[in-house]
Amino acid sequence: MRVKRMSFFPTQPRVVSAQGRIQPGSLNPDATRVVERLQSAGFEAYFVGGCVRDLWLGRAPKDFDIATSARPRQIRRIFRNCRIIGRRFKLAHVVFRRPDGTEHIVETATFRRAPDPQDESPDELLITDDNTFGTAAEDAARRDFTLNALFFDPRHWCIIDYVGGLDDLQRLRLKTIGDPNIRLREDPVRILRAVKFASRLNFKISFDTYDAMVRHASDLHRAAPPRLLEEILRLLRGGHAFMSFQLLHQCGALAVILPEIVHFLDNESRQGPRGKFYKDLFWRDLTALDESVKSGDPVTPAFLEALLFYRIFERELDPNRRRSDYPIRDPLQVADATLDPFGRRLRVSKFDIGRAKQICGAQTRFFIKAGKKFRTQQFVTQESFAEALAMLRMHCVALEGIADAAKLWSTYEAWYQLFKRKHVSSGDPSDDPEYFESPAAEPTFDELWHLPIKQDRDESRPPAAPPKNVTKVAAPEPEPPPEPPPPAADVEPVSATTLQMANARAASRVPKPVPDADAPSAPPKPARESLKFKITRPDAKFDFPENPMIVAEDPPMFGNW
Repeated sequence: MRVKRMSFFPTQPRVVSAQGRIQPGSLNPDATRVVERLQSAGFEAYFVGGCVRDLWLGRAPKDFDIATSARPRQIRRIFRNCRIIGRRFKLAHVVFRRPDGTEHIVETATFRRAPDPQDESPDELLITDDNTFGTAAEDAARRDFTLNALFFDPRHWCIIDYVGGLDDLQRLRLKTIGDPNIRLREDPVRILRAVKFASRLNFKISFDTYDAMVRHASDLHRAAPPRLLEEILRLLRGGHAFMSFQLLHQCGALAVILPEIVHFLDNESRQGPRGKFYKDLFWRDLTALDESVKSGDPVTPAFLEALLFYRIFERELDPNRRRSDYPIRDPLQVADATLDPFGRRLRVSKFDIGRAKQICGAQTRFFIKAGKKFRTQQFVTQESFAEALAMLRMHCVALEGIADAAKLWSTYEAWYQLFKRKHVSSGDPSDDPEYFESPAAEPTFDELWHLPIKQDRDESRPPAAPPKNVTKVAAPEPEPPPEPPPPAADVEPVSATTLQMANARAASRVPKPVPDADAPSAPPKPARESLKFKITRPDAKFDFPENPMIVAEDPPMFGNW
């Protein structure tokens, strides 16, 4: 039986004034300039997507996307600061230079429409090509949810609604455009997007949409692994990871994209009160992550992946709880066995999956006593130490209220003080015995990952004073440099330049005189005006160079969590 794709192309939109609902100061001036210039050139151009939804709800949009009837080459003729990107579907990026030297990119896309029904197989609805240009009505109808299909016209200051998205915004309801069974089969990743919007906006999912999510959750295995990975990371870094993963678990999508997590939760549920304790720790980790993200702390993909699989890694290290058949060896080998299936299935980059393994493996080293086989100074200077220490703090927050976390907090504070002393102090820590007696500060993740690495001690410290209680011995008088022998009669005379160089070499071999202890010592070197900081990029997605060197006038301040 052939299932027809949705063919809902309304031509008469609902136009609602946005006066009093959208404030003029909430619009980005660069994006507004792009829309107005396209409209002045005779094209349709509107704000579209999540920015319109957020503006209507009174939220600050993360970015401003523009949809227009102009083709990419036509956009490029209008804007000299435009570049066309994309191979499968071309987009126009209008680039604006900011006073600080950075770039602000306004992404402009041409209206598209859904693919033609005659081009698809009778039983396959998965969209593989949607690169056909269309009208504004067709572009709205091809989108996933009604709340993301609204247009905003800044010239007339009105909302253009083709699919009933304003009604759903008023009811705080998430609903697909058209038949949800067809729309979710066209793109199964829309299940994860529905969970993201429902948890982030605190919207209720309509009954027919949720029923389709449960019915077609198994289709997620057909989606591209990089898209699945990106949506999982967005759920984790969005500040609503707990609610998002609860919804994923209820609708059955979590068992498809992260079967290891579901297997862990099911096994712990059958282990009685102790198993329930470890199951609750997983959800408490996500709650602690939400609090951290909402406070503005940066998170990297490797840190999120390590946090997601840490409780499984912890179980496999315990001989009484482990479920795997491989022998218990080094913690990094256990991390390999825990994270490798996830990394291969979702095609995680080698850098991220390797750093996640280091973060997990480092948690066991926080409780090892220093000795010949374990050097604390070497451990503190590792590149992954800051993220590992942030993970330890996350566990301290997760254990609050259900276990005695005082010992864990003291362990964290001791390591943080050592980390702070190693990376911030410019002198010898033994010269400041009161440093550890001060109460431990509670750093944020941003402070942990942007701490400066001190320069070499020989460059930053003043010259050492002479030791006390030492008998002063007068230095011997230096002998004058020997005179060079006269040249032989049958040898060509030596030039004045050669003789001067020989005298200089002979003088350099003479030992320098030892200064008298009673003589005034040389003034110390003036302190540098600025320190060089070595920072690690907070997210590989950003265009940050690897470990850039920047100059800062003052060291960072340490505040509360």
